[in-house]
Amino acid sequence: MHQRHRIGILTITAEAQRAEFGYLREALGLTPGNLSKHLTVLEQAGMIEVEKGYAGRRPRTWVRITAQGRAALAAELTALTELLLRWDLVVKGARGCQERASGPGVPCHGVSCRVPVNTSRSQRVWSASQPASSDAAPSPPSTAILAVLR
Repeated sequence: MHQRHRIGILTITAEAQRAEFGYLREALGLTPGNLSKHLTVLEQAGMIEVEKGYAGRRPRTWVRITAQGRAALAAELTALTELLLRWDLVVKGARGCQERASGPGVPCHGVSCRVPVNTSRSQRVWSASQPASSDAAPSPPSTAILAVLR
């Protein structure tokens, strides 16, 4: 899957001012040719800048993330987070809420309960903000999610 490698490149370069080619190669477990191809694609998209130079007599390649790359990384991580939350709720949602006092629709989290078992507080807030009716259609996926799935 190419996406995880490109997200890895953007994440590493977002954490540091610049990352050296060899470090990226080792950190991501890529061959030099594969990493070079990913860097070319990201550079052509304007998400990174590639700088070539020397450290002593040895040639080096450094990679920097651009503002466009930071924005794309943030959007991608937001979309992936939304997908993971949806998946987690789908998988756990069939079990219902253990805190339910006397049946479906009884407020146990301050709303008609649809909260899955063993969820974090942030998931409870997300779930509670969704329509309580089981007849409600699920919200359509965002544009960012559709971009991730392409």
